[in-house]
Amino acid sequence: MRKRRAPGGGRKPKGEFSGVTSPLSIRMSQEMRRELEAAAHARRWSVSQEILRRIQETFRYDRDRARDPAMQALCFLIAQLAGEIAGLTDEKGRPTFDWRTNPFFFRAFKLGIAQLLDALEPVGEIRSQQAMLDAELHLESTGGPAVVKIFKATYENPEVRADTAVRNLLSSLMQPRFDTQHFDEEAPNHKASSQRAYFGFLDARRALQVASKAEKS
Repeated sequence: MRKRRAPGGGRKPKGEFSGVTSPLSIRMSQEMRRELEAAAHARRWSVSQEILRRIQETFRYDRDRARDPAMQALCFLIAQLAGEIAGLTDEKGRPTFDWRTNPFFFRAFKLGIAQLLDALEPVGEIRSQQAMLDAELHLESTGGPAVVKIFKATYENPEVRADTAVRNLLSSLMQPRFDTQHFDEEAPNHKASSQRAYFGFLDARRALQVASKAEKS
């Protein structure tokens, strides 16, 4: 009689997806399985790792596709800039220097992004956008007068708006939230967008090696 494997027994997952804990069984065609096995063999890892990598890429593709064309183009340019900043590549075509962990290349990358945006900046007078909010948006439905006043104040000038946006962004990066109760069945696009952002922040935290507030305390 065969012995049953003890909980947690067997080979431990390795590679990019070493922290997997939730099992899932699926059925597929023999042709698809052979194709997955061939792809996994080429990368020298398991079929499970290959499946997880491909699933993750589809989610990233969905998030990228949801952006407007100009933002997609800018993301492409910024990614290319990271490679240009590093300059050298290894035998697999990957940058020799890591812009994220190397202080020299991170600063060069930061300065390069500023120069890139300066070159793309539209010409014209910079004006407060508070009047636009009154003309195009119905802010009264989002909260009381005090809330509306605080929100409108962030559109007074680009510096205040940028500071507010970065603080909100870093807060979401440190502690991503996805609360489905704020969305009803009449706003499925908003719900889907919030869901993409939530999992995108989780993905970004892992890739950028950012610790959450709970992990830091």
